[in-house]
Amino acid sequence: MNSEIRYTLSEKEFCATIGISPATAYRLRKAGKLPYCHIGRRILYLKRHIEELLTQHEKSAKPKRKIGF
Repeated sequence: MNSEIRYTLSEKEFCATIGISPATAYRLRKAGKLPYCHIGRRILYLKRHIEELLTQHEKSAKPKRKIGF
């Protein structure tokens, strides 16, 4: 068993984890909405970036309207 702790995800891993395309990740980065690390030619995301991104885009459920009466 590998006990190595990873703090980053590659772009491919990040996109697969949250279900977006690399093009969407690129647009979010360029818009300043997605923090990332650029090391050499690699783009890496801290694992906490997933939670931050999803929290920013979280929407609360709207109460259902009663129809009729």
